[in-house]
Amino acid sequence: MTTVNEAVTRYLQQFDRELRGLPEPDRLDAVREIQSHLEDGCRGGESAEAVIARLGAPQALARAYLSAYHLNRTVPGRIPKLWQALSAMVYFGSVGFGGMFVVPILAALTFALGLTGIVAPLAGVARMFGAHWVSMSGPGGPLPMAWSIPVGLLLGIVGAAGAWGSWLLLRLYFRLVARGYRQWAMLASLAMNPVVGK
Repeated sequence: MTTVNEAVTRYLQQFDRELRGLPEPDRLDAVREIQSHLEDGCRGGESAEAVIARLGAPQALARAYLSAYHLNRTVPGRIPKLWQALSAMVYFGSVGFGGMFVVPILAALTFALGLTGIVAPLAGVARMFGAHWVSMSGPGGPLPMAWSIPVGLLLGIVGAAGAWGSWLLLRLYFRLVARGYRQWAMLASLAMNPVVGK
């Protein structure tokens, strides 16, 4: 089991390696800033893993620092604001447009397939015991009564599995949106308030 110091040290070493494109003074400043952030979080009662998870992968954090450094060197004070506005339009536009289709479709699939998972086995049992209003047909016409329960169970399992898969995809979509937002916010913050390349 790794100690807090080992987890922080490993994270900082990887972060430092990813910043090899920065001049050494800026790289050391960035590493010191992240080290201070990690230590403050741990002193505040958070686990090293929780603070590291909030910061994200060291590669992504290093890319944010490198982007901020190069943006600030290009035209200090002007491009960061333009970049923030453009990146906000692209990110929130794509999330909003995608959300108009992805969320309703996956939610509808989850509901419909989940309902199938419940109703199909019940319909199979009802048909087996003489409910003539339940119809089950195959390619060759109506299914034999003896197949009612197995076919109902099979349809129920397929429906339940489909509902579960749709639900997992919906959760994954929301997680990706949340992670994208955190990364966008970090990049925007670095672009507006650069901590490297001063």
